[in-house]
Amino acid sequence: MKYCTSCGKELSMNSLFCSNCGNDMKNTASPVKTPRSTISLQKEEEPVIHSRTEKNNKRPLTWLAIAAMSLIVLAAVSFFAISTIFSPAKALQKVNEHYVLENKLEFYNSFNIPSGTVGGKDEFYSAMKYWDTIYPTLQTAIETNDVPFEITDANGERILLATVTTDFGIIKRLQLAYSPKELALTVAEKQTSVTVDGQQFLTVANNESFTVPFIPGKYKLAITSNEKSKEEIIYVEQQKDNQFTVAPFAEAPTETAAATPTVTQTVVAQVEQKPTLTMNSYANIDEIHGFFDQYRSDYEAALYYIEPSYIQSYFANNALYNEFKKFIDGHYAIPGYEYTFGTNEITKMVPIDENSFYVYTYETFYFYSDEDGTYYYERSKRYTTKHNGGNFKFINIETLDTNKSKQ
Repeated sequence: MKYCTSCGKELSMNSLFCSNCGNDMKNTASPVKTPRSTISLQKEEEPVIHSRTEKNNKRPLTWLAIAAMSLIVLAAVSFFAISTIFSPAKALQKVNEHYVLENKLEFYNSFNIPSGTVGGKDEFYSAMKYWDTIYPTLQTAIETNDVPFEITDANGERILLATVTTDFGIIKRLQLAYSPKELALTVAEKQTSVTVDGQQFLTVANNESFTVPFIPGKYKLAITSNEKSKEEIIYVEQQKDNQFTVAPFAEAPTETAAATPTVTQTVVAQVEQKPTLTMNSYANIDEIHGFFDQYRSDYEAALYYIEPSYIQSYFANNALYNEFKKFIDGHYAIPGYEYTFGTNEITKMVPIDENSFYVYTYETFYFYSDEDGTYYYERSKRYTTKHNGGNFKFINIETLDTNKSKQ
């Protein structure tokens, strides 16, 4: 075999011309084809692995120790932070802040109150007026781990139970459980609907009784029977048994208890017989008596609970109401005060014009305070009263005479 000297094509030994490029091959010796390149395969050298120093061999262990230590520190800091945030002492302090700042809803929500209890944040805040007294005691109990701790009223009935629970074995939480007052409500007639604070009770028999949990306070009962309806005011007390008989359209009277003050106060209310009066301008004398009786009851409740809003609706102007509000709120600063009411009667009525009249009253009561002891009061007052479409409002209230004696 020979190859073309021009293009390198392989030709037969007898070829005179290149069949590929036409090169004259007659006088050309056939060269020997050699490979264009030579590849030398050599055995791949194994890499040289240099041994690490003793210090480098220990580096992973060092970083592992640092990471473990960091996790321990982080866990400790987290535990301290969570324990501080959820500590019973901090939780109690927050409850007290809600009370002091009069955040009534937050204060109400800080307590475990049984489902179905009648009364809301306003009634609860008023009923807990003794919080300033029990707060330091609760603080001490929690700081000394003296829990569960119970607060009772003067009759030994539980008002509040403080406990501390533990979550996940490490996080302590304060639990404040409020014990509402049980109200025994007896309805005289069957097929009578009684609604109080949104809760409705329907009787199927005469003299049917219901036991209802209440937050102490003033409540309005709406009573419907035989397509007739009316409303009544009742007071639920903290310190005595509460039993009310609702007889909306029968002759049996409705028993309404006077409101009871906080734990350190007691009140005895004496009902006097109404004098016989005549006043030509006003035919319904009983209606006027009913208005004044209700005002006295609400005024006593306002003093007991230190809640001036109980009597706000009786005043024709804010200036007069604000005077009484200031007087009632002033009882916060009187330690251990106590009223014992005696005589409280209307002595006469004098017309002013067709829409207003004077009502003269005579009242007696005892007043006690830890600082001054007991005083006996005799007092005469004159109420300037406005009459408009069956509604009565006080325009002015004057104290005409007061006798005060130390007991």
